[in-house]
Amino acid sequence: MGQIGKFKAAIAAFAYPLVKEALKNVPVLAPAVGLVDATRVAAKKLEIDPNWAIPHITEALVCSELSATDKETVAVMTISALNQAVLEEAGSTAGYTPEEFADRAMEEAERQGLGFGEHKELVRRLMKAFFEAYLAHEDVFNAIGPEKLAEVTEELQRIDRELDGRIWDIYRNASLQDAWRNSVYLLDALAPAEKIGFEAIKTKGGVLRFVETRDFWDTLKQLKEVKESGKRKIFVMHGAGGHGKTRLWSELGLRLVRDGWRGGFLRPGASFDSLSTIFTAETRPLFLVVDYALSRATDFKNIIDAAAGSGWGGALALVLLDRQEVKYVENYRKEQNDPRGSGFRRWLQGVEDAGPVKLRELTEDEAKKIFFGAFADLEKLNGGAASNAEDVWRGYAAGLKKRPLHLVLYAYLAVVGALERFSTEEDLFEAAINYEVGHWLQAIGVEGDAVPHYEGSLKRLAAVATLAGAMPKDEALQHAGSGCVLEGEAEHYVEPVKLKDALAKMLPCEGGGECIGALEPDPIADYMLSDLLEQDNFECLIEAALPPEGLADDAQFFARVKHVADVLARAFNQSQAYEMLRPVFASRDPRYAVRVWEMMERWEGGGREELRLDPNAPLVTHVLFPLVLPVVAWYGKKLSGKSMGSAERAYLFSAAGNALAAHGYYREALEPAQKAAELYQQLADENPTRFLPDLAMSLNNLAGRLSDLGRHHEALEPAQKAAELYQQLADENPTRFLPELATSLNNLATFLSDLGRHQEALEPAQK
Repeated sequence: MGQIGKFKAAIAAFAYPLVKEALKNVPVLAPAVGLVDATRVAAKKLEIDPNWAIPHITEALVCSELSATDKETVAVMTISALNQAVLEEAGSTAGYTPEEFADRAMEEAERQGLGFGEHKELVRRLMKAFFEAYLAHEDVFNAIGPEKLAEVTEELQRIDRELDGRIWDIYRNASLQDAWRNSVYLLDALAPAEKIGFEAIKTKGGVLRFVETRDFWDTLKQLKEVKESGKRKIFVMHGAGGHGKTRLWSELGLRLVRDGWRGGFLRPGASFDSLSTIFTAETRPLFLVVDYALSRATDFKNIIDAAAGSGWGGALALVLLDRQEVKYVENYRKEQNDPRGSGFRRWLQGVEDAGPVKLRELTEDEAKKIFFGAFADLEKLNGGAASNAEDVWRGYAAGLKKRPLHLVLYAYLAVVGALERFSTEEDLFEAAINYEVGHWLQAIGVEGDAVPHYEGSLKRLAAVATLAGAMPKDEALQHAGSGCVLEGEAEHYVEPVKLKDALAKMLPCEGGGECIGALEPDPIADYMLSDLLEQDNFECLIEAALPPEGLADDAQFFARVKHVADVLARAFNQSQAYEMLRPVFASRDPRYAVRVWEMMERWEGGGREELRLDPNAPLVTHVLFPLVLPVVAWYGKKLSGKSMGSAERAYLFSAAGNALAAHGYYREALEPAQKAAELYQQLADENPTRFLPDLAMSLNNLAGRLSDLGRHHEALEPAQKAAELYQQLADENPTRFLPELATSLNNLATFLSDLGRHQEALEPAQK
């Protein structure tokens, strides 16, 4: 039975002993009697004694995973537990009015810890109506009279209608609230840090106030227009780490929530189903922020698919944040592939662009406000400051007053007494990391001569946890005792369990749990990784951060692989991330790469069409694509052990060559391109109708790979053959193949021109 039935049953169980006898012979109250009888039947269907229905129902519902609003509503029903005590006392006390009885019952309920929230006045009215009926039963029936009874009846009916409406809202919103919690970090749910440390200076710590910059007010003005006009708009913001992108949108988001919007920061890998539920059931204006958007094209596409599929027509602000400008939106506007049938391309074309905004450097006034605001907040959290804010500000290097993170870090170090003179960002970050590591060691009682032996090991273990994103404590303990973390003489002095305990205390996982989280803020973590790259066996740290082959949960396995790749690309760049990961993957069983690949297919929507290598393919921007595709193509088997067919291998070789070339790995791209053309030639010989288009495409790609390496003479033959095949295909089906023919002729003209054969290049160029 749904919540409606349970709520009706609760009303019946509470109302029946009070009103049934008083009302059954009064015609004007027949509707109320009908309500009571109907709901009593519902209670019987639950196979619960009506007089004890409410405590049972309350226990069953409160112990389930309900939202706070649901629990408040359900808590109202526990008033029935007061039934006997309140009524017995009321029965022996003359002269109480229904209002007084209701107030006494509410007070008693609140003394027992029941919270009514927004339902308090409704519950009070419900109690008043019941006590009016009760008093009518206690020999004051004649004094109330028919008019008063009619009024009571009307009140009961109105309350019933309101309760129906509220419970339907709760029933409808239960899945909506779950969808929000599962897919979005809700800004109004973030809890501020309670102690000094890096936890207090990261955006989600919720301690530091944001200073409204010009970028803030300009964006807020546009958001107001979006809400008033019901528009859909994409905001793209980029800027170096520490520029305050996340902090700016956290503050904007809180403003929007107070103004009636709903939204927050999209969780990585948020499910399409959860997003669809939000767009289907939500009625408020929405804002969704995608941080690190360059590596999250699929998350963006899921939002658009869900919005388009649900027919969302309300106000929507979709925000893409990254350190570099995000450019894939325009590619998606041209996307023809629509596996979910949502019509996302048409819907996206109706979304306006706010235009890319590069966050500017702070003015002196803005910087000063951020510094003094952060200093005051951190001082309060620390119980005092080690320095005077004015003195600190005067001694701060002008070059480090341009970004919010620099200012916050400087205030933090001043408050905790670790202030030095800094002239560069690297100096500031190094001092902050060294202080924080010392803070961690102090928390586990490491001091004196032991400190130098622990510092390096602790940084390396923190780097592993940062790359992994979230590492189970038992796995962290295993790595804490490895030669990768314990280097040199540290092996003889460091207790691994102390390293693990330090990080467990100071780097908690998002949302708690038995794991260790990443070092934040991100620019500081990136600096630590780059510093370790110069000092240590960094490949070993990456090896430790990647999930073990035996990790059973596919979603956790893939999320962790992707997180390692994303953090490396963020801290360094795509090419360096690829170079760092390639030897690690090469040292593992090929099935490791196959597992990543099979998860990538699910991640992208489960269809190979999603993964074709063209300017619109979302994974073309991701480092995992060129990393695992060649391994999978050469291995030629699925995770199940089943061999791939020639067509699938040909596709994978073709995609691998294009992916490697797209990332600038031209030499590595040639061999898979050659293999793809070879396999497609064999397939086309056997089944030309099906595979001639693929053969033409693979020859075009092969010509491109040869040309990339400057081998223009060799590129000419496959380019000419591709143009001939596309001419043949376009003659038979011009609607489908004329664009490909035009591209192949253009390529052929380019290759001829590269060889200095300009006269010959003229004909295909003209055609």
